[in-house]
Amino acid sequence: EPTDGFSEQQLDKMRDVLNELNVEQSKVSHALQALKMCSIVMSKKEGKKRRYFLNKGTIMPILKSIEKHENQCCKYCGKLK
Repeated sequence: EPTDGFSEQQLDKMRDVLNELNVEQSKVSHALQALKMCSIVMSKKEGKKRRYFLNKGTIMPILKSIEKHENQCCKYCGKLK
């Protein structure tokens, strides 16, 4: 199993996430690539590894739209607060 320059602790965390999601690493990589193509996530290459992070310019308007919907349209969401 290639480590791509990750520490053993980082690999353990990634394995925990993959196990919890019950998906293979390759599927996560493909999903991240799709999200990157849609500008939802961005990536930065750091040596052999690639670090992904949310594109706030894309995500924040989406989250605000969800919040607006919750406040204006969703009676169920308002009861959760």
